[in-house]
Amino acid sequence: MADRFTRLFLGWDEPALVAGARRLLESAPDGDFGRLAVVVPGGRARRMLLGALVEAAESRAVALTPPLVITPGEIAGTLLGPPGRPASRTARRLAWVEALRTMAPGALAPAIPHPPEADDFAGWSRIASALERASDELAGEGLRFAEAPDRAAGMLPAEEGARWGALAAVQDRAEALLAGRGLVDEALATRAQVVGDAPPVDDPRAVVLLGVPELNNTERLAIQRGARSVTALVYAPESLAERFDDFGCVVVDAWGAAPVDLPEQRVRFVDTPRDQADAALASLAEDEESVDVGAVVLGVADPDAFPRLRRRAAVAAGVVVRSSVGDPATRTLPGRLLALLGAHLREPGFESLCALARHPDVEAALLHRAGAAGRGDDMESWLAELDEVRREHVLLDATAPPPGLHRRLREALAFVSGALDDLLGEAWRAGQARPLDAWAEAVGGALGAVYAGVALRPDDDHDRASIEALEAIRAGLDELADAAPGAAIEPTGWQAVELLLERVERTVIAEPVRRDAVETLGWLELALDPAPVCVVVGLADTCVPGSITHDPLLPDSLRERLGLRTNRKRLARDAFLLSAINASRDAIFFATRRGEEGDPRTPSRLLFRCAGETLAKRVRRFARPELDGAPPVRLASRLAPGDADRFAPPLVIGAGYTPPEAMSVTDFGAYLRSPMGWYLERCARLREHEAPRELSPMLFGSLAHKVLEEFGRDEAARELDDPDRIAEALSDLLTSEASRRFGDRPPAPVHLQTEMLRERLRLFAPWQAERRRAGWRIAHVEWKAPEEAGVAIDVDGAPMPLRGKIDRIDRHESRPAMALIDYKTGGDPGKVTTEHRARSGQWKSLQLPLYRHLAAPLGHDGALEFWYAGLPSSRERGTPSSVADWTNDDLLEADDEARRIIREIRAFAPGDAIPAGDHPPDTGALGFVTRARFDIGGLPGDFGADDAEGDE
Repeated sequence: MADRFTRLFLGWDEPALVAGARRLLESAPDGDFGRLAVVVPGGRARRMLLGALVEAAESRAVALTPPLVITPGEIAGTLLGPPGRPASRTARRLAWVEALRTMAPGALAPAIPHPPEADDFAGWSRIASALERASDELAGEGLRFAEAPDRAAGMLPAEEGARWGALAAVQDRAEALLAGRGLVDEALATRAQVVGDAPPVDDPRAVVLLGVPELNNTERLAIQRGARSVTALVYAPESLAERFDDFGCVVVDAWGAAPVDLPEQRVRFVDTPRDQADAALASLAEDEESVDVGAVVLGVADPDAFPRLRRRAAVAAGVVVRSSVGDPATRTLPGRLLALLGAHLREPGFESLCALARHPDVEAALLHRAGAAGRGDDMESWLAELDEVRREHVLLDATAPPPGLHRRLREALAFVSGALDDLLGEAWRAGQARPLDAWAEAVGGALGAVYAGVALRPDDDHDRASIEALEAIRAGLDELADAAPGAAIEPTGWQAVELLLERVERTVIAEPVRRDAVETLGWLELALDPAPVCVVVGLADTCVPGSITHDPLLPDSLRERLGLRTNRKRLARDAFLLSAINASRDAIFFATRRGEEGDPRTPSRLLFRCAGETLAKRVRRFARPELDGAPPVRLASRLAPGDADRFAPPLVIGAGYTPPEAMSVTDFGAYLRSPMGWYLERCARLREHEAPRELSPMLFGSLAHKVLEEFGRDEAARELDDPDRIAEALSDLLTSEASRRFGDRPPAPVHLQTEMLRERLRLFAPWQAERRRAGWRIAHVEWKAPEEAGVAIDVDGAPMPLRGKIDRIDRHESRPAMALIDYKTGGDPGKVTTEHRARSGQWKSLQLPLYRHLAAPLGHDGALEFWYAGLPSSRERGTPSSVADWTNDDLLEADDEARRIIREIRAFAPGDAIPAGDHPPDTGALGFVTRARFDIGGLPGDFGADDAEGDE
């Protein structure tokens, strides 16, 4: 065979594809390459080679009949013809699953001692996926499972023979199942083509290998069997000929030990990923005022470096960076919808229902149905109502709402659930396992219903991604339907969707080409790119050369014996690629000392493949950043400030503002903390909704208040003076209220919090018993002054009505005394005075002082007391109660402070700046609105710090 092989060395003086195109035209001056196959490392190199050939042919004024340009994985099919009708990935996976499931009892034990249950499709599929990968790798070296022990003779212990024998039986059975449907496992069938006694190929092609650094054994055998002649165009100078074999691929031993001579100024170490992004972008235009996007390329050896690189390019450098990789179709809106549907089928519940309802495409479809059902005007209402159900009831099962769910919320939940059921049809119902074609029809019908009548424009980048994703899903559904007749297993809905998602994820949605964008390339495609300037980021040792680890079936030592790709081969390949990139263009190589999380990073060992003084200097530069001669680079934003601060505009009163007609007694405390917070929360009604799996501080307080309210309303319970009986009564009330709100199967955190509250109520019981024995009786709970009472505070002749509820009002049975009590489930109930007033005398809250106005309609001429009553978390923590020591003058001062606040609120006009106050909201979305979160880092508040007052 050696006489059919020719090696030509292209050198490193010009880009490989340009040099390769010229050599090809020199071999066929008439431009006719009709029976030539050119092998290049990847799809991008294929496109660029064809472009280079067209340009070269035009410059020589010859007509071009282009060659067939292929990648290594296409060699066998191109030269030897198809090995049969290839099975789709779905059909192949199902065959492996069925082969595993139907093995005779005990036959799998040597390889899989603890197999999944017979109906555990997901478990079998995970095992099948691992075996498929191993089968493909071995087939690439011309091996089947049964042949592996002989190839590794003397290395494997005796018991490994039984293990590989069991795997071989599964492989044979999977292949037989496919053959029964007229299909072949393409990798195994190709292996049979190249190692068997197939007849010679009629009219074989000439083959040119252009810059291909590695080939597996099957690809080499296919070339030997099916090529008329083989020419390797080696991207290296002829002086390195001993480092390449007849195919032009790297010789592992030669490149594995070869030095990599990188000039010192080209190797740059930086501390953080941000430093790396800034320095890399600055280096693209070191000698120019601006970046010539056609002359540069960014190499991304570590994919994790790309997001920050793109952000910094856009914000600080004003440069558009385009990913050459693209995103999997599962990240598009249709892909995310499919994933949400699978999540619901796997674990149907309220959260999965809400997630589906809020998917933009599903929401649009529900809007249409809401209009048809006469609920179009209520769209915002029922979305808000779902949030209320989530917030107030921590619901898990949408089909079993708790008894205490308000009718309005129950109707909203029923509408959304029913609309989704109607829209998504059979795919919405988890149900029993079904045949694959039934699931394909159900999922296809659901997506068809969502996107029915939706106009997607191919010229819109967003719509184009959705179109390509829907096409990928459609192809995946076709595969499911086609595979169904030969699949004995019937998966559940989520298992079918998982199988479909695995297929869809392999479809990559490319980013649109932009002439003003800097291209980024992955490590393996970089060497053949023609750009004269190259900047490589992310040269960490985990990426270049990286390693093959955690493969229990094929560890690296066994891979070496079997001829598979090993860590040693990766190292040799990457040593060649790094040398080629460095020698053929102006290149700079970056490595960071730390990762995104501040974790230490090890640079690629290839950066230290040097000797003597160069090695010492490079290690010293990495280990001691302060001695590195390169100054740190910090890119400033290219965004110039205008006449106004658009990034932090002052918050102003909105155009529709009118002073409130009435105020809650808690409004005053909110205003004192932050006028800005008061306006956003009480006037603009901005509130943040989360998806809780536990009780929020507000909901925890609300539950406690409700239990204490019911205790106060129970004429028999409120007369008790025995702590144990009071605790028992409170416990019964808590059980009833928790069941009403959260149902009989609340989330585990809610159950735990309920029990914590039960303990707090038990600790509260002695205080209540002592108070009753002292002659205090509960007169009112959740007292609200009737509207006709006209409770208000006069401000310059214009009364401001007051609203609110007093948690509890006690009267003494033997003297004219009344106590206004506020329950506290957070904070320290032993500090009623300091909670309302600072040592300086400045009021922090006016709630309790203003309670006396709310209680005025009850009539009282005796002593008036103001109390906090708390629910301590333990006997040692907190005081169960405290009483304020305010004088009458103090209370009059509180009224004056309330009047001051009312005057300010009434004086506000649209466009006025809102004072932030001492304590503006600093967490969640409101923290970003007020900008306080930027100052303190957005630390979460204490659990139980706020009470539910029930004033709204």
